Amino acid sequence: MCQYKKYYEFCLQLKCLRLHFQCELQQPISNLPWIRCIKFYALSVINIIVFVPSIYVVLNFDYIGYFWYSLGAVIINRYQCLLLLLYVDLLGYHAERLDERLQALHSYRQLGTQTILDIQFEQMCSLDYLLSLKRAYMELYRLFELYNSLFGWSIVCIFVVMFLDSIINIYWSLLVLIKVYQFGFIFTTCSTFVPLLILLFTFCHCGEYCKRQHMLIGSRVRGLACAAQCQAVPPPLAYNAILAEFAMQVEQDALTISAVGFMDINYNLLMSIFTAMVTYLIVLMQFGSLYA
Repeated sequence: MCQYKKYYEFCLQLKCLRLHFQCELQQPISNLPWIRCIKFYALSVINIIVFVPSIYVVLNFDYIGYFWYSLGAVIINRYQCLLLLLYVDLLGYHAERLDERLQALHSYRQLGTQTILDIQFEQMCSLDYLLSLKRAYMELYRLFELYNSLFGWSIVCIFVVMFLDSIINIYWSLLVLIKVYQFGFIFTTCSTFVPLLILLFTFCHCGEYCKRQHMLIGSRVRGLACAAQCQAVPPPLAYNAILAEFAMQVEQDALTISAVGFMDINYNLLMSIFTAMVTYLIVLMQFGSLYA
């Protein structure tokens, strides 16, 4: 609510980018593919179903703890994470569409002058179309930067909460397995950290997907530059200049999901989280053995 203006600007720029794809690039942007929609529906359902074992344990084992007090905060935290995941998936989807346009242009460039009388060839290989692709990438990069500035602190807080909750619940599960607590509490701990690990993996996967799309876009632009130099009839100097500027722009302005500069959301972060979890669990087990 405090950043409503930025959020409105983000949604407006996302809509403008979609219109840019449809009007200037002749790239229809439909809704998310049904496979991705099913993924988000499944995550939403899982995050509701997992509360059933915890409620069962609370009602049948005479254990309250902080469950009822934290239930509302946990639900808000997880569905805020799903909202951020949805926007990351939308950004990756638009980056994928831009890569498809660049791939089509690269295919036309490889044809050379064989279809020079083709209207589609002249349109795709024109300077205006290259400028449209460059503007689309610029708008997409601004969207990534706006997303990082708008949701960066939320991502940091969500990852910290998920990290701590996962460690604590895995530790409690180990205590249940060594019969410190009743076995029924294993349902509460597993129903807590399993969806957290799924959300962590999905978030890092979406960030890694955006990173790979940026790498593909960079390879397409470099391929266009090589194809322009190898043609029998080289394009105009203005075209080569814009292409070189485009390649430099892609090299400097990366499409990455970043938590206000603290960390980039990708598989490297996921491995770092798992490594830290194992380290802290070993430390907790060692301290627990001292008081046993």
